[in-house]
Parts: sequence; C-alpha cells; structure tokens
Amino acid sequence: MIAPAIAKRISPMLAVADMDETIVFYQEVLGFAPTMTSPEYSIVARNGQTIHFMKAASEDVMKCVRGHTEIYIEGFRHSCAMGACENVQGPLQNQRFI
Repeated sequence: MIAPAIAKRISPMLAVADMDETIVFYQEVLGFAPTMTSPEYSIVARNGQTIHFMKAASEDVMKCVRGHTEIYIEGFRHSCAMGACENVQGPLQNQRFI
C-alpha cells in the first residue's frame, strides 16, 4: 500500500489588478516580505508561507474573481482582523484578506 502524500505547504496564486499596490498592502498592512517582484508576477512570504500574485489579463478577469477569492490564515492576529482595513482604497478596497 502506498502511503498518502502529505502537503507541507499550500501557496495560493491570486489575480491582481495592481501589482505594486498589492505588494505594498501585503507588506505594510499584513507583514509579508516580498521575495520576488515583477510587474507581471510576484511572491510574498511570512513565517514560511507564501502567496503568489499574477497580474490579471484584463478588468474582466478581475470582475470574475472579486468577491470570490478568500484566504483564511490560522493563528494570525493583526489589526486588519479587527477592522483596521476599512481605510484601504483602490483595487484592494472591499476585498477580504484574512
């Protein structure tokens, strides 16, 4: 019998409208560190976990994913979890990050 595979890490890849604004938000608000950045594809990391971002091909793509993508981070406490993200403006506004 083959032993079941064990997932050690899952790294989501999210479509984004504005790469720079996304990286700034994840870095300054959520405490992630950019490990790779480019206009089309970037990665941020925190505590051994990574999130990948890919520039959306069009606004139509963003319309499809807005409101349908969520990331739940277990054991993460941050002011954003307590409502401090209310002042986020631009493409990240009204998105759920944690």
